[in-house]
Amino acid sequence: MDAFARYFVVMALIYLGVGTFLGWIMTLPFADSGALIYRMIPTHVHLNLLGWISMMIYGVLYHILPRFSGKELYSKKLAWLHFYLAQISLLGLALFFFLNRLEPGRWKEALFFFGSIQWLSILLFIFNMLKTLFVSRV
Repeated sequence: MDAFARYFVVMALIYLGVGTFLGWIMTLPFADSGALIYRMIPTHVHLNLLGWISMMIYGVLYHILPRFSGKELYSKKLAWLHFYLAQISLLGLALFFFLNRLEPGRWKEALFFFGSIQWLSILLFIFNMLKTLFVSRV
């Protein structure tokens, strides 16, 4: 398994742990007021969906798609760039979603910035996968 695929899986497991820990905190009796739960929902959701689910999918697909298609991955450099952009942007989104719940509207630019980086990382993944599937290397 390539290191970037393994790191995606490792990060997915870390995000699973952190995301579910936040979910557990949201069930504690002192969280009944709703204020804590309200502030943590977007961070909890993004750590679980983009962190746990998406990172696991990326890692597994980077490993199996080239093998199933009988081709080499189009670009390992793009896969590494995808890895770093995905991690940086998810951490930024998680932080600024929480902060935005403390001060609504103040962090819109930061959310847009990190959301754009996440979108770019996803586009890199799609591009790399499509090139792997449909373009023959010379």
